Amino acid sequence: MIRLRTLGSIGLNDAEGHELRPVLAQTKRLALLVMLAAGRGGRSRRDTLVGLFWPDQDTDHARGALRQAVRFLRRELGEEVIVGIGDDELEIPSAELACDATQFEQAIAEKRFEDAFELYRGEFLPGLFVPDAAPEFDDWLDAERSRLRQQALDAASRLITSSRDRGGAASALPWARRAASLAPDDERLQQELITLLHESGDRVSALRAYDEFAACLARQLGVKPSAAMRELVAGYREETTRANAIPSAATRLLPDPRKGVAVLTFVNMTGDPDQDFLCHGFTEELRSVLAHVEGIRTAPVTGNFAFKDRQPNLALLRERLDIDAVLDGTIWRGGSNARVSAQLIDVIDGHQLWAESYAREWQHLPGLQGQLARAIVAGVQLKLTGRSAPLVERPTADVEAYNLYLKGRFCWAGRTVAPLRALEYLNQAIELDPEFALAHAGVADAYNTAGSWETSMLPPWEALPKAQAAAMRALEINPQLAEAHAALAYANAHFLWDCEGAERQLCRALALNPDYQHAHHWYSHLTMALGRVDESLHWSMRALQSDPLDAIISIHLAWHYWFARQYEQMLEQCDRTVELDTTGVATPVLAGFGYIEIENATAAIETHRTAVERSAGTNPAAIAALGYSYAAGGERKLAKGVLKRLREIGAHRGMYGYEMAVIHGALGEIDIAFNELHRAYREHSSWLLYLNADPRLDRLRSDTRFTTLLQKIGLHRVPSATR
Repeated sequence: MIRLRTLGSIGLNDAEGHELRPVLAQTKRLALLVMLAAGRGGRSRRDTLVGLFWPDQDTDHARGALRQAVRFLRRELGEEVIVGIGDDELEIPSAELACDATQFEQAIAEKRFEDAFELYRGEFLPGLFVPDAAPEFDDWLDAERSRLRQQALDAASRLITSSRDRGGAASALPWARRAASLAPDDERLQQELITLLHESGDRVSALRAYDEFAACLARQLGVKPSAAMRELVAGYREETTRANAIPSAATRLLPDPRKGVAVLTFVNMTGDPDQDFLCHGFTEELRSVLAHVEGIRTAPVTGNFAFKDRQPNLALLRERLDIDAVLDGTIWRGGSNARVSAQLIDVIDGHQLWAESYAREWQHLPGLQGQLARAIVAGVQLKLTGRSAPLVERPTADVEAYNLYLKGRFCWAGRTVAPLRALEYLNQAIELDPEFALAHAGVADAYNTAGSWETSMLPPWEALPKAQAAAMRALEINPQLAEAHAALAYANAHFLWDCEGAERQLCRALALNPDYQHAHHWYSHLTMALGRVDESLHWSMRALQSDPLDAIISIHLAWHYWFARQYEQMLEQCDRTVELDTTGVATPVLAGFGYIEIENATAAIETHRTAVERSAGTNPAAIAALGYSYAAGGERKLAKGVLKRLREIGAHRGMYGYEMAVIHGALGEIDIAFNELHRAYREHSSWLLYLNADPRLDRLRSDTRFTTLLQKIGLHRVPSATR
């Protein structure tokens, strides 16, 4: 099928994705194709087309020109693309050509507003001009632009309302921002954005948005905002003045009315350590099924309190997770028999609310995991909510493929541990079931992790395009998969630096699954990169609320505080994460960066040495961090040694330009630092997304070369965290 892009940009590709440049180069014939594809009613009259595109020719010559244009389009696109309906009409069958404007309107008609807004990437046919066309063509083009834009704004208004009802002001903000950007002079939309910013706790951004809107009105129309809006904002200014010492509302999350259940990893009682995977996989199956149950909120526990043979601290779990009950259990084996036992414990008094045990043959247990998980969840659901409902089915009918998927997710769960091994399992699952969408999404996550700065297992220019392809394949199979939307958002942001597209994908992921922890996590990253610091904190807290004992999410909050220039909070969060992360490198790496910012280079060097030792000297992120602390501490010779090591391990892989740039910058070698930053640009370093936020680059910001680099990445309009 040929794909025609008309919203936000103009493009035309064949079924294999190749650009059809001959058509794009001929403006009038392209416009004719668009009118046939996007025109309402599905058909266009020949005399209408003749009058629009050849108004100065007589009827015979104009009809001859139309025939030539149609022959050209059929030759380039295929004979079946344009069909004649008698002598009077032309039509493009929907099966032959897909037009985003048509798909957009269909989504609007079917009330699929998230899909519609995702398709609306900007103005209809931006920049298109047909010199010899009749004025009526320009009138049609203007009318279509206005009509489609209004439909997009109406869709945004509905999304704002529904998102606000589900998740509060912060959840509605992305839609409000996009709507306001489409209509910068629309007071209703601008007021809605300002109100949401204020309610979410970002008072500074709310007042800044009003000032920008007022300046826009004065510049374009010479008027002021309405008296009602001025009065509203005056109240916000007064409230901001009174509350300037009060912590941001972003940290105060709304209570969740659902019953909270912490799902502990089932304990392996088989006597065989190799069966730890089976317990982990069964637990993940339980969490997956339970997450789709109305009235219940799951809280996975991945920290110390999930260790096997360890009794859960109910009081601490209740305090940290704000839950009502704990679900845990055991898997036993006796010869050829197996027994799965589960119990639901009240976290307030420790009483058993529900329990059940299931005997099965050991050899059949892997294939029965889904059946057992659904039986357990049905019991839990009935006990906690007083009702039962149909439960979501497994995402694949192939039991072996599903077990391989669980193994892949098990390996990926630690993120910095074994993403490449995860890829092996996930790709094996796809070989067994090529339509297994979740497995494709898992591949995307694994490639994203392999190309991230924390692991540096693959060059970003190699890993992230593969992540994009895997996520898009997952969405082809199942467009409603939150995991795939979130994975695609991460890849788009860190490889293409397409922040707007990434935000659309994250909005879609959270619309599909408001509790998806990784979407909260990536949204915090994206909003920090865009200078929206309070929003970043909100999403960090949402992620941490999902699982306060997840070491990765816990140390992510320290990352947020680092980029927010809140170094004391950063170090405090690192201290809180130590008990959850006793072997990883992320906590000492970030703690060392915090020590540098409070001018304690000695502690930074010692902490970064710990990170390098933990990785046995193999983790480039830890090595680079040590080089930075050496440079900041005046240990030039040692810093130069680290630079030499980074060049050795990165020369054949096209990596570590950014890491070397921050070290050279700390050494005062500014020209070399910029050379390395431009190399990082060629490498598509994932660090570049945070160019405006990274404290290590503050000494370079006043240089015009820094501004030039920001422009190349598209971040030149993003406020710097230092301003």
